[in-house]
Amino acid sequence: MNTTLYNKYGCYNDDNYFIENHNKWDYYAQKDHLYRRNKRKAFMCILIIPIFGFVIAALIFDDMGLSLI
Repeated sequence: MNTTLYNKYGCYNDDNYFIENHNKWDYYAQKDHLYRRNKRKAFMCILIIPIFGFVIAALIFDDMGLSLI
């Protein structure tokens, strides 16, 4: 784990999602519009496809270095 990124972001982001991978999260923290777009896409999957959409949303959050669960 990169300790400088850990000291910069801590364990949770501003929306209180647990940061699993600080390197991936650093990229999305720098590009806030991509974070908001992927977060919106994940929650739309949950709304449109209730059960399988949660799995897709968890994968999208995992790609951003965050934990949905």
